[in-house]
Amino acid sequence: MTPFVIITGGIGSGKSVVTRILNVLGLPTYDCDSQAKRLINTDPLLREQLTGLLGAQTYAGGTYDTDYVSRRIFDNKNLLDAVNAIVHPAVISDIHKWAGTAGFPCFVETALARQSGLLQAGCRQVWHVKAPDNVRITRVERRSGLSARQIQERINAQRDALKTFDNEVTLLNDNRHAILPQVMRAIEQLTEISNPKIISTTHHA
Repeated sequence: MTPFVIITGGIGSGKSVVTRILNVLGLPTYDCDSQAKRLINTDPLLREQLTGLLGAQTYAGGTYDTDYVSRRIFDNKNLLDAVNAIVHPAVISDIHKWAGTAGFPCFVETALARQSGLLQAGCRQVWHVKAPDNVRITRVERRSGLSARQIQERINAQRDALKTFDNEVTLLNDNRHAILPQVMRAIEQLTEISNPKIISTTHHA
């Protein structure tokens, strides 16, 4: 099984910025959000399982009805957990197939590193992109219709899931530390690792 590096961070931290840098450098990346949407719409078994759980309306018009599903799982943790129990294993299986073709180093972007089970599924290292709350709020305000209060609530809700990872490399995307040199240094350190087992390393820029 080919290992991979997780890129994670809370809303507005800039994990997608790190992924774009890796893309420019020609390194293989996998975006869990977009790939999960692809699988949900194209994998026959997933469609069958989600329809069985949520009803025929799940694929009204032939495609996954995100609004309908969101309404069904809103404030229903049991149903949300049931959906995740279907989708997350399918995404992990797809990542393993992709990583086997991509080779190491390859990178998986996700906001759900802990919740998805990816930490136990072949992760060699976690790149944790961080920024102060005020910086993150400003970024998200610019790109969404959310208020500062709503964004802060989302940041707070993510804190437990984003506590320091055992195998973490910290990348500071705080508008004060240049992110590109940090990424280049992390790549250099990563490629020096010859042992394929999960490692425990923390770097602070």
